[in-house]
Amino acid sequence: MKLITSLQEKIPQKYQLGILLASIVLLGIYAYGDLSKNYFQQDEWHTFGWALSNNYNFWTVFKENWFDYLLGIGRPLASFLGFNSFRLFGLNASSFGLISMVVHIINALLLFSFVVLLTKSKKIAFLAAVFFITNSVHHQAITWFGTIMSTLTECFFTLLSLNFFALYILKKKRTWFFLSFVSVLIAGLFRESAVILFLLIPLMGIIVFNNGARNWGKLIKEYAIFFVGGFLFAVRFLPSFFKDTHFGNQGPTLAGSDPVYELVYRAIFYPLESLSQIFLYPPIIYKWTDKLLSVIFPYFAGNDLVKQTIASEYVTVIASFVILSVLLVIYLYALRNKEKERKLLIMATCFVLLSALPFIFYGRGTAFLESRYRYITSIGAGLLFSIVIFALLSAVGRIEKSFIKKICYVLVISGVLFYINMQVGFIKKDLYSDYQTGSQRKEIFTKVTEKVPRLSAKSVFYTESDYYYDSVHHILPLQSGFGEMLMVNYVSKKQLNPRFLDDDFLWGIFSEGYKEIDGQGFGHFNNFDLLQNSLQKYAIPLENVYAFRWGKGILSDISIETRTKLKKTID
Repeated sequence: MKLITSLQEKIPQKYQLGILLASIVLLGIYAYGDLSKNYFQQDEWHTFGWALSNNYNFWTVFKENWFDYLLGIGRPLASFLGFNSFRLFGLNASSFGLISMVVHIINALLLFSFVVLLTKSKKIAFLAAVFFITNSVHHQAITWFGTIMSTLTECFFTLLSLNFFALYILKKKRTWFFLSFVSVLIAGLFRESAVILFLLIPLMGIIVFNNGARNWGKLIKEYAIFFVGGFLFAVRFLPSFFKDTHFGNQGPTLAGSDPVYELVYRAIFYPLESLSQIFLYPPIIYKWTDKLLSVIFPYFAGNDLVKQTIASEYVTVIASFVILSVLLVIYLYALRNKEKERKLLIMATCFVLLSALPFIFYGRGTAFLESRYRYITSIGAGLLFSIVIFALLSAVGRIEKSFIKKICYVLVISGVLFYINMQVGFIKKDLYSDYQTGSQRKEIFTKVTEKVPRLSAKSVFYTESDYYYDSVHHILPLQSGFGEMLMVNYVSKKQLNPRFLDDDFLWGIFSEGYKEIDGQGFGHFNNFDLLQNSLQKYAIPLENVYAFRWGKGILSDISIETRTKLKKTID
């Protein structure tokens, strides 16, 4: 603590804030600077197709769905932003990567601002923001361009609402209160999981800012607009939540298969597990699980299904109880006689736990939810992490023996630096993996579209591959329907009727087929027999067949070979 105090004294007050903010920005650039090298992964193509099929005109979609959109169903603001982003940047993946990194950094700065308002401490706010910006667990929210328009923006307005609410508490002006409420509403129009904010914000006011005896009648009246808004929001969204819920679509878990029991189970264990999963990178838990299985259940050692599902779930539950025990010790001893810090610890813990509740309607294939769902949780986790570290430093400061005190300071600070560095390392590792995969997908897409710069009146693409997506399907190493990817390219170049992108034509990964609109035809096939049947049915000239083979990591043009084979079979 003396080191931190010494640094504060040596750096002029007017420069301290600028240095802290610049450090957060630079750390974000360091962690995610390579993001602009990545490429589209999967759902982005479908959004692009949707935008193109409506000629980038969101109001066309709005008129068809205006009632639901006015009620917030269908993430209307995320759709609006997606339409206009694609209009501006097209298929320039680098632009989306840059936007994602910038918004993530802005969110970290907003978290810093909120914690300063909450604690009056720049050092606590700085460490919370550092945790948030380097947390590898939620990296999918930043690295997957398909989620920029919903998850990152939801978090942006979530942090705005928290800042406005803190300003309301400090300045006692209702304007800030209503701005906080409006920000929550806007966040919900980007992503429905923002519904939990209607509970979290009043809870923050009750736990942190309410002094003395609680007048529950007065508190309920003060936060009535949040409670009513949250109730209406939840009632309106519950049907769609249940509609999208998938029970039993996951591997073995602690829950079993009964839908009602599984939902109750998720409501208990999703929040509990989030307490450990937000701090521990999944591969770390998998390593622990492997070691545990080899000792306790050697029969299952090496079984990936068991390791990634029920066994890892046991480990995360145990880890969460360990973390809860540590937090209890810190609350009772390290924060003894520090009422404000105790309240912050409780609030941050509640934030981490409750922010997982909206996702109980989402199934999962492993012991972990998709990492993008942890992005909002990282707000509370950052604050919790920072409070715990400074509570430990404060406890170390009370040690009487100077030598032991210095060793403990070194251990705590070294541990924080090691943890942050490890998190950045995980981010960079995943970014490099995404870059390799993305480069491969970009190469396939670019080579095919360069080989076929213009379409014929009736154009058909045929692809072969040695890549096993599963035990049945041999397709190109992609996570999107290749036919739709090609249509997005040709529609954006005005060579194909946008109506081909309607009705999810060729959207699925295994999708294949051919159709004609207003005298123009387009199709894509993986199956040679289906290709042959369509050629005969629609009288497609052989020279309009463009064929490619993916083998041993190389894409080859096999159009002539395929046309020759087709000619022999048709004749």
